[in-house]
Amino acid sequence: TPVSAPLTVAAALALAWTLHPIQLTSVLYVVQRMTSLSALFILLGLWLWSLGRLHADAGRPRGFALMVAGLTVGAGLGALAKETALLFPLYALVAELWLMAPAGARRPAAVRAFFALTVAVPAAGGALWLALNPDWLLRGYASRDFTLVERLQTQPRVVMEYIHWVLAPRLRDLGLYHDDIAISRGWLTPSTSLVTALLLALAALLAWRMRGALPLAGFGIAWFLAGHGLESTLLPLEIAHEHRNYLPSLGLLLAVAALLVEGTRAGMPRWIALATTIAAVGLLAALTMQRAGHWADEGTLIDTLVSTHPASARSQSIAGEYALKRLGDRAQAAPHYCAARTLAPQHLEHALRIAALGFDPPCVTTGSRSSIEERLERDRLTPSVQALLTSLVDCTLCERHWCTELERERLSGWLALVAARRDLPPARRELRLAQRAALRVAARPAWCEDAPNPSRNPPRHPPPPR
Repeated sequence: TPVSAPLTVAAALALAWTLHPIQLTSVLYVVQRMTSLSALFILLGLWLWSLGRLHADAGRPRGFALMVAGLTVGAGLGALAKETALLFPLYALVAELWLMAPAGARRPAAVRAFFALTVAVPAAGGALWLALNPDWLLRGYASRDFTLVERLQTQPRVVMEYIHWVLAPRLRDLGLYHDDIAISRGWLTPSTSLVTALLLALAALLAWRMRGALPLAGFGIAWFLAGHGLESTLLPLEIAHEHRNYLPSLGLLLAVAALLVEGTRAGMPRWIALATTIAAVGLLAALTMQRAGHWADEGTLIDTLVSTHPASARSQSIAGEYALKRLGDRAQAAPHYCAARTLAPQHLEHALRIAALGFDPPCVTTGSRSSIEERLERDRLTPSVQALLTSLVDCTLCERHWCTELERERLSGWLALVAARRDLPPARRELRLAQRAALRVAARPAWCEDAPNPSRNPPRHPPPPR
């Protein structure tokens, strides 16, 4: 029938996936175009793999070669764009288990060999290597404010949020930063940690049970879960990002489409399925158009970030940076910097920025000068702190308008404290010593010539959007 014809369903599914507002950050947030490029190679690789899989069923020797070619394109070329392409064998395994052969059927030798070499051996080898070298993984958590266990306890809640964003998107839930998601400090802190973990386990079981009666729907659920097998598990990454759903979201939308088609086969009027599809695609397109408008220029984007996620310290901090550095408005910047420090007091970079840029009076009621020095000696020096220190050195050397409150002697003292940290690599300590030496030179470095002129007349308006 027209409603359930494969090409019609595929076109509607592709349209819904393309126009979904959750995909926006994989396009307009330029650095995450590596996500969409990686997904392109994964899908091309799966197409080659599926051709090889069909040849293997027919007993043709070229089947294994085509599957390997798919692996080369999907995992090899895809990983050059982004490491998430290493999930290619897992995506192929999901397709194999849900779509390629009936449950319990014996698979061709070429297929068994392919998955032994690409899934079983790497999984066993990786597990053994991590067991023998746990520091490789745990070292990454030294710069995070959560542990490996806490990340694993938090991710079920995050993945359930992803499902909500895909199936029932609301613009107030979406955003560039999601550091306002609370870390789970135990399976019952909050209690939703355990509940969501059980729900995801139930979803995986349900997908497995659907292989016989509803294979496409089960495949979609399994595809979504597999797509989060890297960024929502062990690795010490940030807690949540929307672009992680770029390819996994296709699975959830496929599951919905499959259930809708099954509904028409069970007697649901076709016009209901058609009207539902048109309404859903139209709503997704309207939401994406509205959200794209939020990215029209830098100021509008930052206002949206703060209004939709006021509890995000990163959103507040970037709003302060914009007000100070682009608008030259210290009064507007102050409440955002203060809010960032209040929301994330454990993050040294917020307190350090307040002290360096001269916002102590409005933000700090106790402590201040000595507390920064003490924290530089004892706190985790995260990549954000390291980047901020370098930015402050550059700002001071180039005499930019936003750091005129920072004394060279004090910044030099901070660098000395960091250089004395024995927990830092020697190269990092040497960098801080070199920066201290540069601060002693009175002349403005030549590489500052392309920078904005210092001070007294900072820009009052953002540049026009490009």
